[in-house]
Amino acid sequence: MTRRHLNTAFVATLLSSGCGGTTPDDAVSNSGFEIIDFHSHALPPALNAPMPPPGVLPQELEEIIRVMGDPERLRQSLDAQGVNRRIINAPLEALPPLPGELAKDRMGRINDTVAALCETDPRLLGLASIDAYAGDVGARELERAVAELGMVGAFVESARDGRLISAPEARPTLATAAALGVPVFVHPVNDMTLSEKFNLNSFFHLNLGRASITSAALADMIETGVYDALPDLRTCFSSLALSAILSGGLLETTRPDARDVMRQHVYVDTVGVRGTLIRALSDVLGVERIMVGTDWPVFSGFSVRDRFIQACAECGFDVRERNLIAHGNARRLFNLDTD
Repeated sequence: MTRRHLNTAFVATLLSSGCGGTTPDDAVSNSGFEIIDFHSHALPPALNAPMPPPGVLPQELEEIIRVMGDPERLRQSLDAQGVNRRIINAPLEALPPLPGELAKDRMGRINDTVAALCETDPRLLGLASIDAYAGDVGARELERAVAELGMVGAFVESARDGRLISAPEARPTLATAAALGVPVFVHPVNDMTLSEKFNLNSFFHLNLGRASITSAALADMIETGVYDALPDLRTCFSSLALSAILSGGLLETTRPDARDVMRQHVYVDTVGVRGTLIRALSDVLGVERIMVGTDWPVFSGFSVRDRFIQACAECGFDVRERNLIAHGNARRLFNLDTD
């Protein structure tokens, strides 16, 4: 049985047990609906992710990397936070190549390891870590990861060495994802130049730098016509890209059709799971383009379910809107309801 068949069987189990349906009882039960967290990180021990020397990173980030490397903490987080499934990824930022290792072998090693972790628990699904800036090599690894490993999408860096994801080198990966019908999660990366120039070393500062990069990446995808050239491409962004989303959708400071482009091609997460943020995103993109995504374990230590219920109440969402964000959009985007 393939991973895709396993995923479908697991959805059916959830539905039959009352964890994912949209029955009349769901309208009065806040505890029985499925939550899929599509933005979660893992660094399985077999990858031997290196820890940076003490003092290089903020203490909070060092602890986050340690948690990423503990599969048991990942499994425990599901029940602890009220999440039914996590779609996990292994950030390339945290996994430098081994001495002499080629991009193809590095990606293959990471994806094989993440896929093996997912095989241990049907609640875990994997995104393929792809070096999109490696040209055709990245595209071929994405094909392999989807066809052979059952990965449900691609995980790429928003920028690399002065290039954004809209760069020509990344086009083969984006085109392959569009052809395969799988989404591309364009993830924030650190902007070390910004940090060094202004001595921005706190965890808060790092996140602001990452927000700037991912916003620039989204804006450039729109402005340079990547979405126009790839009409079937679907991308996911962290809500750290909020400045680009608001600028393109509300302030009209970019292409006049930027909002329409985003509503066709862009999905966004709910990092922090706060009503104010989710309302702003829904105003621009619509609830059909928002998915629960927590950036676990960067943002953790709270009940995702409780906070999500509260946020939906603050936004005035009905059951349909709530379920779209909680699981419906993710099921559709990641092809979880089909063989």
